[in-house]
Amino acid sequence: MSHIESSGGKDSQDFELNLAPIIDCLVVLIAFLMVSLSYLSIQMLDAGLSSPGGLAKTDASALSIEVRIESGGLMDVKVNQGTKKISGQKIARAAWASDLKALVAKYETKPTTALISADDDVSYDLVVGTLDELKSFVPQVQLSGF
Repeated sequence: MSHIESSGGKDSQDFELNLAPIIDCLVVLIAFLMVSLSYLSIQMLDAGLSSPGGLAKTDASALSIEVRIESGGLMDVKVNQGTKKISGQKIARAAWASDLKALVAKYETKPTTALISADDDVSYDLVVGTLDELKSFVPQVQLSGF
């Protein structure tokens, strides 16, 4: 046999690619990605950000709520009509949602905006829980001081 006719000789350019290790690596990579994606959860925080001065200029008759979450277990709640404070009280965090709804129910008009701020050592979960609760009866909720 001549050198040109041989298919597996010493100078041959033909070889077989072993794909089994590559496929094994891809299977492990796919499994890893599927497991890691199951721990990934994306949540959208539906809130506006207010200017440092507080709520934007509103109608003089519109009600707005300012909630300051304090680290001591209280929430300082103020109800404003336009730029004038008309009510304010400290509410315990344990039952703040029902107390806040009762406070707002005293007024003829419903609040249109709410502003949430918190002390530095208040947990993120508490701020988001407050935001979600306020969104149930106030159309526009804004975060301030974060």
